[in-house]
Amino acid sequence: MNDERFRIAAFTGEIDFTGRDAFRGGLAPLTDVEAPIVDLSAVTYMDSSAMAEILYLQRGRARKGRAAMCLVVSPAVRRLIEVAGLQNVFPLATTVEEAKAQL
Repeated sequence: MNDERFRIAAFTGEIDFTGRDAFRGGLAPLTDVEAPIVDLSAVTYMDSSAMAEILYLQRGRARKGRAAMCLVVSPAVRRLIEVAGLQNVFPLATTVEEAKAQL
């Protein structure tokens, strides 16, 4: 798959309800792309409102028949996803290159 088929939305730091609108805006370009990657590898904290935004976007993609987004996760984000029982909802990767190989 050519690199131009991928669209990556990368985030850093902490993502919580205070930055929810900005996070939603950063995810928006992934709505209709073929191979979306959400790079959360530099995220040190993420709360349930951020996870809800990812799930909302994925539900919209599923309604349109689009494939799941691949999430590149930090250890902290992986833990949140696993505690929430969502590790089987999204392909998870530790690097963008690994995510590209999965899509």
